[in-house]
Amino acid sequence: YRNCLIKPEVDENLKEQFMRKLLKLRFLWTFLTLFIVFSLIAGGCGKKEEKEEAKKTVKQEVAQKAPEEKVIKIGAILPLTGSAAEIAEQHKMGIDFAIKELKNEGIPIRIIYEDDGNDPKMAVSAFNKLISINKINIVLSVMSATSMAIYPIAEKSYIIHLANCGHPVIASLSEWVFRNFPNAAQEISTILKFAAEKLGVKRLAVLYINDAYGRGAFDYMKKVFSEMEGEIIIAEGFEKTGKDFKDIILKVTKANPEAVYVFGYGKSHALVVKQLRELGYKGILLGSYNFAVPPTTEIVKDVLEGSYFTAPAFIYEKNEEYQKFVKRFRKETGKEPRWNTIIEYDAINMLVKAWEKIGRSVDSRKLKQTLESLGDYEGIAGLYKYRGNGEWWVKIAVNRYRKNLKFETIAFY
Repeated sequence: YRNCLIKPEVDENLKEQFMRKLLKLRFLWTFLTLFIVFSLIAGGCGKKEEKEEAKKTVKQEVAQKAPEEKVIKIGAILPLTGSAAEIAEQHKMGIDFAIKELKNEGIPIRIIYEDDGNDPKMAVSAFNKLISINKINIVLSVMSATSMAIYPIAEKSYIIHLANCGHPVIASLSEWVFRNFPNAAQEISTILKFAAEKLGVKRLAVLYINDAYGRGAFDYMKKVFSEMEGEIIIAEGFEKTGKDFKDIILKVTKANPEAVYVFGYGKSHALVVKQLRELGYKGILLGSYNFAVPPTTEIVKDVLEGSYFTAPAFIYEKNEEYQKFVKRFRKETGKEPRWNTIIEYDAINMLVKAWEKIGRSVDSRKLKQTLESLGDYEGIAGLYKYRGNGEWWVKIAVNRYRKNLKFETIAFY
């Protein structure tokens, strides 16, 4: 009887132990299940992230391999401030007008301006910025001193350099330099030949601006005039920031030359011409195209009568295309185009013509070769004759001033 009473208690103990073990097993199973589930989720997320990362990598690789948009980028380094700012504005008008028309035609072209203040050091800094940050294909400059500073580094960088300045020999210094601008050599040869043959000048005085442009021009004058059996009896340089030139002018007039050739640009050039007449010089006065543009025409308009100067002939020939352009330019800008304006307009269109010939490739070597083989080019200024060494010349006229800035064309060369 006693054993019968104890057995149920034992059974209850066993049952309790069994239930505890069962609960532990359930807990372990639940924990294991949850662990597996979370592991799978985490693994799935990781794979998804890996897939997304892989997609990003592929996209980046595709973007890197995809060809860049074919845009021709021109960096224009101009003296937007300083002694030649007015000249820069004349050039800039032509560049802007050409860019606007080309964009309207769907040509992908971009212009980036930098100011050099007519300072070679500023020009070099501007060029380095344009090639490192803006990744330009072509650089354009318009002053001799700054162009001379830029061309060696443009050459090393394999960048086309359109040096539309008057320096007599810059285009021959590098195969990467091109120019469609009337240069000092062309103007000097023309005016000195005219002076020697038509005016009988044998004894010449020269007043030249004392920078790379003026010094280079003077060196060329000595060579050319000696070949014509003429003599430069006195020469004086003047500073581009100067205002009073009495001392050098009196030296020149004292030498009693048969003609005085004033060669320069900007306000200082105009003041030299003005003071030369005010100090009593009444002889033959010779000048370059700067006799025909501001600020010279504004400062010395009352004393230019009787002087001779050279300038591009298209201004006076006024062909049909030129007249259409002037009318269109006036209507759209409200301004009067200078001949510098037209030269730059033609320059941009000439560059784009060469670029189109190579399928809009941004390969600078291909563009260089195409420009070299482009030959003569017909522009608003008429026919640009290719003379080799990356240089195009337009026809030059010799003109003589009458009263009130009226002038007559004497000869074409």
